[in-house]
Amino acid sequence: MAERSARPGERLLPWTLLAASAVVVVEGYRLDGLASPSAAGTFPLLAGAVMAGSCAAIALAPRRAAGDALPMLPLRVAAVMALLVALVAAMPVAGFHLAGFAFLAVAIRLVRGHGTLVALLVATLSVAAVHVVFRLAFTVLLPEGTLWR
Repeated sequence: MAERSARPGERLLPWTLLAASAVVVVEGYRLDGLASPSAAGTFPLLAGAVMAGSCAAIALAPRRAAGDALPMLPLRVAAVMALLVALVAAMPVAGFHLAGFAFLAVAIRLVRGHGTLVALLVATLSVAAVHVVFRLAFTVLLPEGTLWR
């Protein structure tokens, strides 16, 4: 098959995500790095490293044939990416619990198409599970936000 030309932004997206993953790695290191398996920075640092490796592999992959083209960024994926940015922006004010709940409820409703009550229930149970595992079991401090002070 003939090689197709890249669409606008198609070759730029993995490098943009690579830059975002570098920020995640730096922030994970700044939080506490790999001081211990339950340190606050361990998961973000490792997740950012995996994300960086994936982005680099995608960016450096050989060009695809015209019949094997990847679709441009789907609207739902772009919306969830925007929600992630909103989550990060809201967390210092609203705290992890409220910001995480809002993110999950909207993302589940948007991506999965479930009804509002199902999205609210799953978001509530997910945030409660994260609280129990990280706050109570691993004693990781979750961001409280200035709204509650």
